[in-house]
Amino acid sequence: MKTLIKRLMQFAIGSLGSAVLNLLTIPVVTYFISPTEYGKTSMFMLAQTLIICVIYLGFDQAFAREFYDYTDKNKLFQTAIFVPLVFSVFVITCMCLFAKPLSLFLFDSEVYYQAVYLIAFSTLFLIFERFIFLHIRMQNKALEFSIFNILIKFMILLCTVVFLLAFSDTFITVVYATIIGQIIGDSILILKNYRLLRFNLFHIDRTLLPKLASFGLPVVVATVIYSLFVIIDKLFIRYFCDFEQLGLYTAAFKIASALLILQITFSNFWVPTAYEWYKKQKPMRYFKIVSDSIMFLIALLFTGLLLFKGVIIMILSPEYREAQYIFPFLCFYPLMMTVSETTNLGIVFFKEKLA
Repeated sequence: MKTLIKRLMQFAIGSLGSAVLNLLTIPVVTYFISPTEYGKTSMFMLAQTLIICVIYLGFDQAFAREFYDYTDKNKLFQTAIFVPLVFSVFVITCMCLFAKPLSLFLFDSEVYYQAVYLIAFSTLFLIFERFIFLHIRMQNKALEFSIFNILIKFMILLCTVVFLLAFSDTFITVVYATIIGQIIGDSILILKNYRLLRFNLFHIDRTLLPKLASFGLPVVVATVIYSLFVIIDKLFIRYFCDFEQLGLYTAAFKIASALLILQITFSNFWVPTAYEWYKKQKPMRYFKIVSDSIMFLIALLFTGLLLFKGVIIMILSPEYREAQYIFPFLCFYPLMMTVSETTNLGIVFFKEKLA
């Protein structure tokens, strides 16, 4: 039990640090730019969400599923990441070819097409980040996982502050700062784990690829549907209201999303632990205790958020005060996501029976 608590605390360091840095970014950005400009920034976040929901092709989930069963972890890593990297070439090409229409769709102007180029290029780093973090997490290297999580968020915050002080107070400055900060942080992560990236096409397990694809590709459908629920609100506000209303909504959403610290911390701890317990054939009551405890804590936390919403929203610029009336409704998403972590592993656990 002491080992589990220690591992949970080490994972929590990264999640807490990332959440704090995310929260610091919100008042910094809202101090410099208006709700209208912030609304345009949210369209960049929407674009990244859409990219992430398809770019991995479910191979990240398949990688985690096979991790404890496959002996050669490096070979598994390279086999799993190979297809998403190849697919990213297609995605990047399409984004670059249609950069101006995408810029018009996202930012209501074709002028910012160069930002689309940078978003496209950053997809490569998102893939490396995702799979390297999974490799670290599944090995239960909690402290290393936390350090690099904090590092990436810190680089984004640092670039945001520097860019807003040095350049214009507009949404495009925030977009460039976010992407460049992400790329810098990911580059350090990649350099630290360069041994995983010594690619050799002959080292890829071609017999494993169909197995990964058969599990991962159906996940893409579920991920796309889930992502549509995440972004459809912003799309409706964008086209039926204006960027100012979208900015207020996004500010409230960003604060509520900070609660994802619970889901991320618990997931980083729970997923490898649950796999480990299942392999050791732990009794079902262990899983039920965890599930009931999480539900109880989430109920208490949500009650507290409702009571103190006015105080919480004070971290924003005065221009964003109306966001306090939106904030409580947006808390359901991160809190329920945390609860779902205890209930969605059944299919994975019973893969042998399904096979």
